[in-house]
Amino acid sequence: MNMKHLKYFFLAFTVSGLLFLGACDNGSDPEPQTVAEKISKSWKVQSATQDVGSGSESVTFDFSSFRLTLASTDGEPTTYSITPGGLTDGKTPNYNGSTNSGTWTISGNTTSGTIVFEDAAASDSSVTYSFDESAGTLTLTWTVSIDIDKTEPSYTFVLESAS
Repeated sequence: MNMKHLKYFFLAFTVSGLLFLGACDNGSDPEPQTVAEKISKSWKVQSATQDVGSGSESVTFDFSSFRLTLASTDGEPTTYSITPGGLTDGKTPNYNGSTNSGTWTISGNTTSGTIVFEDAAASDSSVTYSFDESAGTLTLTWTVSIDIDKTEPSYTFVLESAS
């Protein structure tokens, strides 16, 4: 190998090394997603139960078209919308106040806690939630107030991704 070939070999080796180093991670890993980001999607009912004081039983109304859509921006909750799934406003299970859209907040941004839905009438409705990332489920539990339903039933919806 003469000097001219050696010079081109070292030049090619140097350029290859620079390209390799340029493709390496610069060490700044992306921020981990918040729970609000992870649950910001459209959800449908996987299963639903109600408890009217005598124990849990399956919900008997049609919830096949129920959808809860949660949105977030920069890891923080923003808006929600609900398609009641054949249930008219004011009918049980009513946890979302008088409208089917508004803003939401999440307590602590952990895998369990409270979600507060605030509707356009500025009435807050709280539900207990539990997010199981590995199962891909979001469980919501709430009690309907006595002024809406005298039996004060508690509902539990296990939701799965609607997409």
